[in-house]
Order: sequence, then C-alpha cells, then structure tokens
Amino acid sequence: MANALGGTAFREEWAACDVLTADLLAVEVKCTGRVQAWDPSPGRGRSSPQFDITAKKRWLGRGNAYTDVPAIVAATYVFAVHTCTDPAAYNLGVPEQWRFYLTSGRAVENWPQQTSITLSVLCATSGVIECGLDELADVARSVADAPDAARQIDWAAHRLLPEHAPVIDNTAR
Repeated sequence: MANALGGTAFREEWAACDVLTADLLAVEVKCTGRVQAWDPSPGRGRSSPQFDITAKKRWLGRGNAYTDVPAIVAATYVFAVHTCTDPAAYNLGVPEQWRFYLTSGRAVENWPQQTSITLSVLCATSGVIECGLDELADVARSVADAPDAARQIDWAAHRLLPEHAPVIDNTAR
C-alpha cells in the first residue's frame, strides 16, 4: 500500500497515520477480506466484511504529546478489501484480488458516531470512490482533505521516525 501511494508505512500503534507520502499526505488504511481465518464452518454464511473506524488518540509528532481526545487526523482513508473467495487462487500479493474504497478523513469524521462500518454500507456512502491498485495514488490525492493546521499534527516529524518517536515505557506493566 505504501509503495502504491509513494509513501512510508508506519506499523506502530502510536503513529498518527498508516502511510505518509513524500508530499505529506497522511493516509489511514483499513483492511478486510472476503475470506478470514476465523470464517464460520461450512454451511454457515460468511461474515460481512467490515472496518474499524473508531477515532483514536494520535501522536502529534513531538515528544510524548498526543491529541487530547480521540481524533480522525488522516487526510485520506483507504478501505482495502481482498476480494478472492477461492482458496486455490487466494493470494494477498495479487493486485487484481484487491479493491479499494477511498474517502476523505473529514468524511469519516462526519459519519454518524460508530465504531465500525460494513462494506455494504461503505459502498452506499456518498463521497466514497472505488478503484484498483493502479488508480490508488491519484484517487487518494483527489479525495484528500486540504491541509488543516487545526489538526496539530507535525507531519514532518513523522518523516524523521524513529528518531523523533515517542518514548514507550513498557516497564510499568
């Protein structure tokens, strides 16, 4: 995903976004699939793909400072769906087996307060654009929120990670 967007991926729980591009486009990525390891036994229907959209406290990019309240801070949200249901063909590395649904962070912020959204509701939501991997970078920029100083995130500090990362104290457990 980061490669397709031309950015750097962050896999740390404290990071303010999942991908940050060279031009400081902050992207939150949510993934699901049609087939899950925990899918029900044969004869029972598959669960409906869904995404966690809970707002979370985010690192501000300096010291140990975080947003005061849970916040949506990414300019773009990418909802990625692995669409393959054939166990013999299942391969996460095949781009054609993925579909992407994109919208702005402000759009997600303005959705009714909820912790998750199903794929069917997402697809019926105004302002969500579906695309393939080859269109991902262009669509991500087309739906992105304009830069907003009110969001307070120092995106440039994220580009310097891990040097400026928050200090995690695991000794208090």
